[in-house]
Amino acid sequence: MSKLESEKLAKILQLIASRLSELGDIELLDVDMYWTISPPEAYDMSQIPKPEVGSLSEDLEGLLELYDESRPFKISDLDKLAPLLNLISETLVPTSQIPSPPRDDDCHQ
Repeated sequence: MSKLESEKLAKILQLIASRLSELGDIELLDVDMYWTISPPEAYDMSQIPKPEVGSLSEDLEGLLELYDESRPFKISDLDKLAPLLNLISETLVPTSQIPSPPRDDDCHQ
């Protein structure tokens, strides 16, 4: 990936926000801490990264400052939004409920 058209990304984000709005309030899983891998380690496949700990409550608190318009948008807000979107996805469709791809021996039965 070398170029991301901001207009297309904005449209995608609008579509996601619209769909989430249609769902109404979402009862999130009761978790706060999560593992994260900071750049540039997250994109360096030649080494094993050292995970760090993030806090969803701190991320949400920072994002709510945007909602309240008590501060302007910062690029680092994207780092706060990504884990929250991951949690929303896991809440709505837990990975334990996502069917695994069929194994070779399942296809022959």
